[in-house]
Amino acid sequence: MPIQPTAGRRAFTLVELLVVIAIIGILISLLLPAVQAARAKQCQNNLKQLALAFQMHHDTHNRFPTGGWGFQWAPDADRGTGDDQPGAWPFSLLTFHEQSNLSQLSSGGSVAQKELAIKKVLETPIPIHYCPTRRPAEAYQVDKAISFVVRPIGSAPLSVGARIDYAANAGAPYDFAKNQNAGNIGYGIGPDSVAAAATYKGWPDQKLVTGIVHVRSKVRIPEITDGLTNTYLVGEKWVDTLHYEDGKDLGDDQGPYVSDERDNVRWAQLGWLPVQDRAGVDFSWQFGSAHPTVWNMAFCDGSVQRLNYNMDLRVHVFMADRRDGTVTNNASQ
Repeated sequence: MPIQPTAGRRAFTLVELLVVIAIIGILISLLLPAVQAARAKQCQNNLKQLALAFQMHHDTHNRFPTGGWGFQWAPDADRGTGDDQPGAWPFSLLTFHEQSNLSQLSSGGSVAQKELAIKKVLETPIPIHYCPTRRPAEAYQVDKAISFVVRPIGSAPLSVGARIDYAANAGAPYDFAKNQNAGNIGYGIGPDSVAAAATYKGWPDQKLVTGIVHVRSKVRIPEITDGLTNTYLVGEKWVDTLHYEDGKDLGDDQGPYVSDERDNVRWAQLGWLPVQDRAGVDFSWQFGSAHPTVWNMAFCDGSVQRLNYNMDLRVHVFMADRRDGTVTNNASQ
């Protein structure tokens, strides 16, 4: 009896395979905008939560949080929220967005115990500090070539650190010559010890700094004379795309909690429009974002606006200055 051939499984032809690949490509192209929109929405929600925390801080302390003592200083839970607090504004806000345990981690104990506790704080990422378009909420390596990055004053040495993708508004241009003790843009190294802080002469002149957060700032709502709806509070910052993870962007090397510097404050100096993230350049003084067409900013009234990169420079400067006397419509998208 002759053996009957069995029916084999028919393989895909090349044309069928190309059709399947094309369909998958179309589905991905349809899905990608939805993913990007969801990430952008989460970024806006993060800023909304931060703006609410700023307002709750003001309700509690009758002022917005301080910028700390300068870029080499870590926070200290035992030093309050005002002039005595060496750490940055995100540390002062922790208790206002359900992170009280982290904010009090460094309270009490010996010097060595406090340094280890502060190290833990500096290493701990908080999801609302990260724009999901840019990177996951993780701790990233620090630049071991910079001593104050590896070991801010008050902390044990770091090998990794949390990051933040948002920066408080430090202001628009002011008279550099009159503020020369504080460096060129309203931040400084600060004293080199707690004991030296009491007599330190290098603090910025508070009357000359125009934003909401800077070294030792204590800005109150009545001082925002241009109006809460017209004044920047906290927005997205620019980061070099080559250095999202390695800590080598000078505006992204110390994370959220170390005092006032490019990591958590930005400016609107003349010529410093917000910039979309890009590789191999330095816009680390400026606002910006990883989003392709717009960046997000929370205003002092708590609203969050999507702003154009190519907004009018004068509008940008006016909205960064809390009391320049110019009230202008924003450039929301």
